[in-house]
Amino acid sequence: MAEKSSQWWSRKLWVIVLFPALAAVLLAVVGVFKGWLHRKAGYDDTGRSFVESQDKDRDAKKDGPPAKPRSKLSTATVYERIVGDLQRQDREARPRIRYLTLLHRYNEPTCTDGELEAERQAVRDLVTLIAKEQSASLDWIDPDHVIYRLNLDELGWDALTDWRKVVGYYGYGLTLMSDDALMKHQSEVERLTEERIAVVRADWFVVGLCRPPLLGTKGLVRKTGADLPESVRKVSREYGSQALDLAACARELGLKNEKPLADLIRQDENLRKEFGLAPLIEGERIRRSWWESDRNLISPYQETARRLKIGRPVRVQ
Repeated sequence: MAEKSSQWWSRKLWVIVLFPALAAVLLAVVGVFKGWLHRKAGYDDTGRSFVESQDKDRDAKKDGPPAKPRSKLSTATVYERIVGDLQRQDREARPRIRYLTLLHRYNEPTCTDGELEAERQAVRDLVTLIAKEQSASLDWIDPDHVIYRLNLDELGWDALTDWRKVVGYYGYGLTLMSDDALMKHQSEVERLTEERIAVVRADWFVVGLCRPPLLGTKGLVRKTGADLPESVRKVSREYGSQALDLAACARELGLKNEKPLADLIRQDENLRKEFGLAPLIEGERIRRSWWESDRNLISPYQETARRLKIGRPVRVQ
């Protein structure tokens, strides 16, 4: 009887023991090979490209979406608030008042509340570093905290020289022409401050002052990069890695949708080639550094705004 049992186990050993073990080894090999093949082809096991996967993973690590959707603010509303603030200032002080704005970030749906607050803090920290002494007049002045008032006297800057050094690099300057109320408010800001570009983007301002020639012993910020607060350096790093797709560029131009911008780029060879906007209509993105660059004397942002009759480019020398 024992001999028969031994023979039975000998016959069944392959089925009961060896076959499952071999199957497990084969599955492991297939899994490894599948992973190698996906990496080689550039796709993960869900069919997403690794670039797409990395983008989504990176987005998941952000501070998350806003706790509640932000109501969109119009540019006219922001300029109206600035006019009101200027009218409350002493007449003699107005030519030395300037403003920073985060309106474009506030209205950008992909910008989280955490990112927006980090940019506000970077502005506060940088201005505190530059200012001769702490002042309550240097702060966000509106209910939505998208407008920051600067007093050039408190920074130790001259309006005709130092401020011009800053805005000489500004690639978003426009004389707006698409909204009568907005044009009226912008003209009033220019009149009261005696400056064509008295309002600039706050994140751009932070980044611009973090780079030579504005940063350094001969710059407006007489510090080294290592002296800058971490909040400022973080915003500068993230700004440098920003890339914009067609929809984001359309939003920055104040368009309701991307179709007018896409149609313009398709029709205009100069915009596609000289201004490098062809990737936008091919489903790709362009770097923010290019969107605001002055390699063609005016930036791609300014040129598309001009072609769409949104505004006329303003460059300060």
